[in-house]
Amino acid sequence: MTTLLFFLLAGTLETGTLATSGINGYVRDGSTGEPLISANVFIPALSRGAVTNQRGFFTLAGLPAGVHKLRVSYLGYQTLEKPVEVTDGKMSRVTIELKPADVVTGEILVEDEGGPAFENTVSTISLSAASLQRLPSIGEPDILRTLKLIPGVQSVNEISSGLYIRGGSPDQNLILLDGVTVYNPSHLFGFFSTFNPDAVKDVKLMKGGFPVEYGGRLAAVLDVTNKDGNRNKTDVSGGIGLISSRLQAEGPWKYGSYMISGRRTYLDLFTSLVDSDEIPDYYFYDFNFKMTVDAIEDNRLALSVYTGDDILAYNNLPDSGPRQKLNLDWGNRIAALEWTRILSDDWFITTIGSYSRFYNETRAELGNGFDIRFVNQIEDWTVKSTAEYAPSPDHRMKVGASFSRFRFSYNNRIGDTGFQNNIVEEPWLLSAFIQDDWRPDALLTLTPGVRYTFYAPGKRHLVEPRLQARYQQTENLAFTASAGHYIQYTTVNVNDVASFADLWFPIDETIRPQTAQQYIAGMDYRFGGQYLLNIETYVKPMQNITEFRRENELNERDLNKVFFIGKGLSRGFEVFMQKQREALTGWIGYTWSETERQFDEINNGDWYPAKWDFTHNIVVTATYDLGNRWSLGGNFVYTTGSTYTVPTGYYELGPPGETRKYLRAGPKNAYRLEPYHRMDLSAARTWEAWGAAWRLSFNIYNVYNHRNVWFRDYEFSEPGTPPAVTDVRLIPILPTVEISFKF
Repeated sequence: MTTLLFFLLAGTLETGTLATSGINGYVRDGSTGEPLISANVFIPALSRGAVTNQRGFFTLAGLPAGVHKLRVSYLGYQTLEKPVEVTDGKMSRVTIELKPADVVTGEILVEDEGGPAFENTVSTISLSAASLQRLPSIGEPDILRTLKLIPGVQSVNEISSGLYIRGGSPDQNLILLDGVTVYNPSHLFGFFSTFNPDAVKDVKLMKGGFPVEYGGRLAAVLDVTNKDGNRNKTDVSGGIGLISSRLQAEGPWKYGSYMISGRRTYLDLFTSLVDSDEIPDYYFYDFNFKMTVDAIEDNRLALSVYTGDDILAYNNLPDSGPRQKLNLDWGNRIAALEWTRILSDDWFITTIGSYSRFYNETRAELGNGFDIRFVNQIEDWTVKSTAEYAPSPDHRMKVGASFSRFRFSYNNRIGDTGFQNNIVEEPWLLSAFIQDDWRPDALLTLTPGVRYTFYAPGKRHLVEPRLQARYQQTENLAFTASAGHYIQYTTVNVNDVASFADLWFPIDETIRPQTAQQYIAGMDYRFGGQYLLNIETYVKPMQNITEFRRENELNERDLNKVFFIGKGLSRGFEVFMQKQREALTGWIGYTWSETERQFDEINNGDWYPAKWDFTHNIVVTATYDLGNRWSLGGNFVYTTGSTYTVPTGYYELGPPGETRKYLRAGPKNAYRLEPYHRMDLSAARTWEAWGAAWRLSFNIYNVYNHRNVWFRDYEFSEPGTPPAVTDVRLIPILPTVEISFKF
């Protein structure tokens, strides 16, 4: 496959000719000036089109001289037609502003631009910030909770923010905020994500087959872009709910725009009113800031900052005897400086320097001067640059390079025992890629690409070839396919109960990087002017995947002594049917999938289903505009129960009088919990008063109060007696209310 891609890309360079006649420019929101990502720009008379990039920029090169009518469209906005004159040998620069549509539109957009588009997207879902408001939520809208309603996206339980996408674990997803890696996107033990819905402009989820500009993960890419800030006027908005409140300000300044947003829970304010040391104090907060500078023509600078923490403090652990304290802290720090430049009529360059840090810290005071402290931290310094080049009407190329240096640190200390473990690893890697969106004829688009990485530990040279294809059979019917090789340089001990406690490890010289091959085929069909049917099937074999050795004490420096090394296989079939317009919108999704793992040291070396192997998943969502400023929303979820292992008995270890019981496991994941199902409903009303737009939403989570099983607990008392079995269940019916405003 690498050889094939080499000749495809070489042919691209040979056939590319300098094309200086054409149109380029920006597509923006007419009310705020925000760049619109993936807007469709099309010339019907020539059947030529382009899609805007992350900065809202597009290029149509190689156009004949004359006046051309541009048709510009974006879901949720009014389509605009604009005549533009092209002079021979010159590029015409335009800025196009789209007005928000008055009609109700669907929440999720499967990227299917049909004939007009020049972007070859496979397994890609786009989600606008406004759509988050229309679906039922707990307390406030949440991006990750909404994405779990998409076929192919699963979760092991309803209080986890981890996304299990097409058989991959959460660590196999590349999560980006303004182009910077986010290592743990969770608040409140995974109940909320780190993404403040008010600050977010655009969400793009690539469930598989993602192009070579993205690397370092096996499963999927979640690319979140925050708002730049309103360029036309100052806005103040916010929301007040039962769990948290948020406030945001955005507007223009002398050289560009700004956005500042904050959010905080207030559970600790209520618990402080209760005179009990056994109730923990807990809160989380996050803060987003973004400032753009457009002082120099064809140049743009953007500074992005995110900081967020979760703070949990037990002043007296329950059932612990003498007063004992426990503190759990975890959080993220992100900063990025982005420079975009239109270098010439054909070249658009984006350069980002970024810093990302995730930490979790546990401190326990157990009495008698005995204390425990554990700290796990990841730091990531990255510089990357990407150039977009349109050498001819039928080619749009991307080339890029990046350098990343990491610092993984683990520190354990147990009282005055003298036990202290401090491990620091500092790997680095250098990557480069090249890809081409090539249109050999009006119906076929091919996207070959190759990614190269030099990974310092072990001095490994790694190559990832990938190829995507799209065939536009008719204006409304398209077929897609993708094949690619993917490599991951980190591994994680995933904690399903508390995602903040995930332990990240860089690959070292003792084990090979995790790898996967993704093979995807699909179909997109539009009908009735407002319906979309998307069908995809996939197969994903995986090699060198890891499973944490539970007996390990994290004092080993060789990862082959920390993890079992094995292989996996995921395969599935997804159906997604969506109604995108008019008063009633929504979608129906179905997924059939199998996810298996095999390790020589586990389950006698036999294959077994993964914990997140869910055979069937059905999702139904709907929103309805009642008129008179009222709207209704609802969703229903049904999923096959998760797998679990039944213990066959127990054994005791330890000195006399201090023995501990250990369960003896039966066949790995041979049993399943009962199916998971839940229905949520919402109602919302909007109005204007006191110079502001207001929205009051009522939400009922788990309407019929079905207590889904979280996990099954086994307790053995005496030898020869059956264990006591307890089902630990999740959230009951939960009504919430929130009021939001915008001045």
